[in-house]
Amino acid sequence: MTSDRWVTAVHEAGHAVAALELDGQCEGLVLNVDGGLAHVTVPCPDREAYMIAAGPTAQELAGKNAAPELQGPEKLGTTKALHPKEDFMFALSVELAEVPGSMRTLETDERRLAVWAIGGHESEPDSWARRIQFANYVAHKVVSANVEKIIRVAEQLFIHGHLSGDEVTGILAATEKKQ
Repeated sequence: MTSDRWVTAVHEAGHAVAALELDGQCEGLVLNVDGGLAHVTVPCPDREAYMIAAGPTAQELAGKNAAPELQGPEKLGTTKALHPKEDFMFALSVELAEVPGSMRTLETDERRLAVWAIGGHESEPDSWARRIQFANYVAHKVVSANVEKIIRVAEQLFIHGHLSGDEVTGILAATEKKQ
């Protein structure tokens, strides 16, 4: 479970950091039994595609960076805690995260990326793969430039099980001061 939780934390942190690097917003992150949720927005469909691709791209970092060690009798956090920012959609995401199997009804990253690649290019199937390849290329660039930020966010998400947008921003600010 810890291994899956760490990979998911890194995946969701990749979405969050990419969204912020692409001039978007992060309202919060949640881990649950079925995976995780990143409540993020970006200003245009292309940047959204790059942000979507950043999650799976960031997962590679999980194998190169160990999950944080828990000291003492700490328990891994759950999604039950209150969030400082009262955001209806984030609260709904947290509630959905508490329902076993609910995540399976949401669109996967792969499907969202495919819908973006096809959108507006329905009659050009040869371009779909190139568009996905380009989105993955941009995502790789964003992830490579922000490894430290992704890992710091993932560590806190792994421990606490959820982070508000303000908490993510605070972690990133502290990481930038260290660099």
